[in-house]
Amino acid sequence: MALCLCVCLVVVGVPAVAQQTTPSPNFPPATGPSKPPKLPTAPQFTESQSVALDLSVDGNRSVGGGVVVTFAVMAHRKLDSARIELILPEGMQKTAGEPAWEGAIAAGEVRIVEVSAELSTPGTKRIIGRVNIPSETAGGASQVVTAEREWEVEKGLGPKPNQ
Repeated sequence: MALCLCVCLVVVGVPAVAQQTTPSPNFPPATGPSKPPKLPTAPQFTESQSVALDLSVDGNRSVGGGVVVTFAVMAHRKLDSARIELILPEGMQKTAGEPAWEGAIAAGEVRIVEVSAELSTPGTKRIIGRVNIPSETAGGASQVVTAEREWEVEKGLGPKPNQ
């Protein structure tokens, strides 16, 4: 079964779409606050003028199985305020971790939001990572930057054994 990752970038209402088939787990080191870090070209990252995003899923693909969803956000410039959140679909229940973080991010800094989840229904699950940057921080217009990932869940493991 092929792994499909759909990444969608929306900045002030202008959509751009990239396809990714493998997650990119590590950001390159920052080059300093005056220059944005040099990142690989698409399809490795979703990128805007303010941030670069990496959304990955690892784990089981069967009902009853578990996954770890990791959303990494790297700021290209200092952000006085940003909200990072993971939005899990129906049939993927969070079992551990915090799905949101809010605060300032230094230029070149990477913030990670990570959750563990259990899969309860089969089908294609659309996972969304979203960064909201208020207008004061974004330089006049609020920004919402998103990354999306599809995860195919099969009928599966059956009931959990008693432990």
